[in-house]
Amino acid sequence: MQVLETSRLVLRPWRVEDLDDFYRYVYNPHHAGTESGWRPQADREIARKVLLGMQENGESWALVYRADQRVIGCLGLYRDTWRDNDQGRKFGFDISQDYWDRDIVPEAAAAVIAYAFSALDLAWLSSFCPARSLARRRILEKSGFVLEGVLRMACVLHTGEITDAACYSLLREEYRARHPRA
Repeated sequence: MQVLETSRLVLRPWRVEDLDDFYRYVYNPHHAGTESGWRPQADREIARKVLLGMQENGESWALVYRADQRVIGCLGLYRDTWRDNDQGRKFGFDISQDYWDRDIVPEAAAAVIAYAFSALDLAWLSSFCPARSLARRRILEKSGFVLEGVLRMACVLHTGEITDAACYSLLREEYRARHPRA
């Protein structure tokens, strides 16, 4: 996995040493992941196992904020189990509540999307979130994703609640039309 950098951020592979920062944000019961299905992790050992799994599968980057050198979230390109097509990936993100409202995810997403369509030469990216999560939807739309529709009763939250999923995608052609130098 290639290291990606922006003016404020470094996206890099996960390290075991990231556990303190990772645990700090996944322990918070209000962190962003609760709207993407993640259960807040009160057990440090479970958080360690999750981190080791992410490190092993290599599908996500640790999101490091340059100003304080902390891991503040993650972004990833995952196999999309809802599509029978291996020419793309599912884009996902999670960020510590301490860093909300700073336009960090759109900045990091721009780097990941450029990497996906240039270095990986993917044909499409998808993303899903609870339809009621307006903040996540705004981030996806700001990042160029287009709403495909709402899949009713398709999103299982960490509480077990089942809710509607907003389904988004971004095609390589759409991205390149907006970013001709990419």
